[in-house]
Amino acid sequence: LKGNDNLASCVDLDDLKIKDVIDQMWKESVAAGTQIITQGDMSADYFYIVMEGTFEVLVSEENQAGQSVECAAATRAGTLGPGQSFGELALMYIAPRAATIIAQSD
Repeated sequence: LKGNDNLASCVDLDDLKIKDVIDQMWKESVAAGTQIITQGDMSADYFYIVMEGTFEVLVSEENQAGQSVECAAATRAGTLGPGQSFGELALMYIAPRAATIIAQSD
């Protein structure tokens, strides 16, 4: 959690606060190919920390007036692995999801 710049910019993540966050979490396994979050989705209920495996980050740009992010070409923006986290921006700012995240491995 300390490596997440978005969280660190809003709150001092000392060991006690990190423990409090972890105490509220649960483990969930997902199969390869599972889409965890979808860019543009307004139902942002969760924040994720990768324990194992990898997750692909895809970002779509709207390139025609009115074209949805689902129809626009997605660009691979990166890969997330153990110890990294995602999903905090939509929760912090009550904003649409900024990227689509897909599990690459079980």
